[in-house]
Amino acid sequence: MNSIDKNADHNVQSLIDDKDLNGLLNALTHKNAKIRHQAEESFFEVANFNEIELLIENLCNEDKNIRRFVSRVLGECGDVRAVEPLIQSLNDEDECVVDYAASSLGGLNDKRAVEPLLKVLSHKYWAARTSAAWSLGCIGDSKAIDSLLELLNDKNEEVRYYAEEALKEFDDGKAVEELNKYYDNQIPRNLKNVTNAFRKFEKSMPIEPFLEYLNNDDVDVREYASKCFNELNDERSVEALIQSLNDTSSIVQKNAACSLGKVDTQKSLEGLFQSLKSENAKIRKSAVWGLHESKSEFVTKIIFKTLNDEDKNVRLSAANAL
Repeated sequence: MNSIDKNADHNVQSLIDDKDLNGLLNALTHKNAKIRHQAEESFFEVANFNEIELLIENLCNEDKNIRRFVSRVLGECGDVRAVEPLIQSLNDEDECVVDYAASSLGGLNDKRAVEPLLKVLSHKYWAARTSAAWSLGCIGDSKAIDSLLELLNDKNEEVRYYAEEALKEFDDGKAVEELNKYYDNQIPRNLKNVTNAFRKFEKSMPIEPFLEYLNNDDVDVREYASKCFNELNDERSVEALIQSLNDTSSIVQKNAACSLGKVDTQKSLEGLFQSLKSENAKIRKSAVWGLHESKSEFVTKIIFKTLNDEDKNVRLSAANAL
């Protein structure tokens, strides 16, 4: 493989021209990051999601980079033949493979994955717990509700966030009741007024009084308000939310980014694109999470490029978003 270092573009293109899928998979193990990235981007130009058996076979590849790639993309293939092999991959020694396999099972939306995913909720790797929570929300089996409620107390902020988001997917009285109790218990006294204000919000009301909370001196107020805007999904808040991407609180950054992604307008997405260029890795990471809320195929390509970010946490967020 090292012989193709001198002319990476030409050699990867040769693999594409020859429809050499095994060659492209092998290129994922190359020491040159540019070659690995080109191989990932090019694989489905050739395979077009029709090589399900080849992908499943490589879930057991000795190289973790190949297993990571395959476990990540199998969720996009829509083929339920991948369900059982992906369940087996939840026991992989590589924590990233576990993370990607858990996420892919959500994409396939098959109830066979519920029990195995419940076990992943206690995995030592936070991203694996996050992906398992997200997938359980996608599948929507009520057996997951109690475990997701317990996950609301996880030590990791992102795990708690995705457990909460997953529970919102359940049209179940118990989930709604317990989630409301959770919200009430999370509200300290200094936020009661803010809470009451947002609960009374209606689309016909002026947005300006609510935007002021994003500039409050109390960081708790800003964090809570930014989370509320995630629920409002109001285009009038876009400019203020873009400003909040530079807040000193990473929680405000993330909530603002997710709110912008949900609004999903050209202006809101442009704000997130600009944040991907920030020197602050936390801001870039938040922008990735926000872009994940968009449904645009173009945005997916942008997220894919951040898999090569210099910061590990940004790369992990991008992988989870995909």
